[in-house]
Amino acid sequence: MSGFDIVIIGAHSLATQYSSIVRCLRLADSQQNDLVYTDNMMNLELLFEVSNQAKDQYLYDIAWQYGNRTMYEHFRDDNSYADWSTWSRGQSWAIFGFIITYRYTKYQPFLDIAIDYDAPNNSKLSALLANGTIYHLVIII
Repeated sequence: MSGFDIVIIGAHSLATQYSSIVRCLRLADSQQNDLVYTDNMMNLELLFEVSNQAKDQYLYDIAWQYGNRTMYEHFRDDNSYADWSTWSRGQSWAIFGFIITYRYTKYQPFLDIAIDYDAPNNSKLSALLANGTIYHLVIII
């Protein structure tokens, strides 16, 4: 078994957490099937890359759906869950995932949600820098 075979197994293991109803990856080993979380945005690169290397459209579709659903359902315009909050760690994971998703899909809204230089008091750039994600942004632009 090659190293890439193990990576393929990992991607398919992650894919077992996908809910076609919710169009998201569920919280692993959750007793409740409807729990999803932003952390899985960090895993989209695995799905996209294995999809590319192994020509597996199913994995691509999962990654696309998860990124798209997260973009439209999990974020308020001010990137918080309440008027007085933001979650920088989760936000940086999401930004990383959106940048990766843009890299593989070239769908502009993924890049647009990852960073908006015109937004007032934009904390996204700080999250990018803190996470080291700025490297990925520079590579794809």
